[in-house]
Amino acid sequence: MFLVLFLVKMHDCKFMIKILLPQKEKIIKTSIDDSGPERYYSTSSLIRKVYLERLQIAIDLIGDRKYEKLLEVGYGNGMLFPTFKKISQEVFGIDIHGEEKAIKDLFDGNFVNGSVYSIPFKDQFFDSIFCLSVIEHLEKLDKVFFEIKRVARDDADIVFGIPSDNIFMKTFFWLKKSPALESHINSKKELIDKISQKFKVIDRKVLRVFGIDVYTALKCRK
Repeated sequence: MFLVLFLVKMHDCKFMIKILLPQKEKIIKTSIDDSGPERYYSTSSLIRKVYLERLQIAIDLIGDRKYEKLLEVGYGNGMLFPTFKKISQEVFGIDIHGEEKAIKDLFDGNFVNGSVYSIPFKDQFFDSIFCLSVIEHLEKLDKVFFEIKRVARDDADIVFGIPSDNIFMKTFFWLKKSPALESHINSKKELIDKISQKFKVIDRKVLRVFGIDVYTALKCRK
């Protein structure tokens, strides 16, 4: 019944670059809490659409701009790299799960074991940085934002993706037995307020389900 009522209001812009979903066998689990390909290849078309749409609104924020060097902070299973390769000459990713060798066998990119608290790249190295569904888990936000700004060029597009924490989303996570109920330590409001203090917010897009905010993507500059 819940899924029957799970109605999605699509955002009102044309896709500039459409998400390129990898084959199911290429989306591996990187930890015990990682759902792997299940959310993107769910038997429910509505769940599949919502999980892909939250990524799509982040990609839509950049329009038709192309980049020289793009960094994904917290690349997870690397499934966005095929899409990123369409918009950037070089694509890099950092994460702490230690599965970079396995993922490099599946996707074309520069995968590095590294923390956002100490990004292993020189100053002003990237003209695009994506950080999606990461900062809600992190404690030292000032350090995170300092490091992202350090490695970003002055005109870099910096895109953050933030899940909502309303009762709708909490119920959704509870029904899915998602670890997000415990691991999301920062609220959406706190994160947006903090981002607005540290960056210049250029644009934003919101994914709404049944009229309720589910996910927000922000495009920022230093």
